[in-house]
Amino acid sequence: MTQAWINPIAWDLNLTHQLLKAGWSHIQVDCEGGFVDERHLFAMVLLQKAGVLTPIFRIPPHGEYLFDKVLKFGGTQFLLSGGYTYQFIEGISTKLAESGEPSANIYVMIESAQELESAPQLSSLPHIRGFHFGLVDLAKESKVDDWRNVNVWQRGLASAIAQIKKEEKTCGSYFLPTWRGSEFEAQLDICSYSVNEFCQK
Repeated sequence: MTQAWINPIAWDLNLTHQLLKAGWSHIQVDCEGGFVDERHLFAMVLLQKAGVLTPIFRIPPHGEYLFDKVLKFGGTQFLLSGGYTYQFIEGISTKLAESGEPSANIYVMIESAQELESAPQLSSLPHIRGFHFGLVDLAKESKVDDWRNVNVWQRGLASAIAQIKKEEKTCGSYFLPTWRGSEFEAQLDICSYSVNEFCQK
């Protein structure tokens, strides 16, 4: 069964509470944009430890200091944004391995053809659980006119998804509510929604 993630964007525990009441359990904590409040990071980890939700901390390509904070608090699930180097991913993977946390997972964003090509090399690193497609950036690079056309992705990414799954890694993607029930959804292990897109349906 496909897992659903929600990215609320806002640093608001009241919004998190509302999302939990609505049935969401996997919530992205976007450390990539805007002000990062340590209290919010800590609160999300506490909710994780209490079994209330599963926060996935999105770390930017130059944000190892944010990763270090979340790891120190006890966070275990990480989504690494595009624009990274192999050394960056390797460094985070090594730190997670050294932490001794067996449930820790890293999901690596793919936002360019170059990152897609590097996926097999990254797959062998400790705690790399899977890969996540950033469709807006991929559309720009691929000169896709309408990234909201699901047929573009279920055809264009089918080969890449098959290759990633052959490595026994998960495949996730940014996902629109109108795509539910599509062949593309069936190809994925994780569908990641933006709360503003979800609320527009």
